[in-house]
Amino acid sequence: MIAFYKQELRIAPSAMLGVMKKLQSSLGMPPDILAAYAVDAPERGT
Repeated sequence: MIAFYKQELRIAPSAMLGVMKKLQSSLGMPPDILAAYAVDAPERGT
């Protein structure tokens, strides 16, 4: 479900990190597993 949101809604990395942190918290996992922040830089076209 999260992969669908990321791909179809083009969620920014910082928003995706927030989603993952909420999921992690709801599952009772330790809070220090994920990064503290994400950089929202535009993707480079190749």
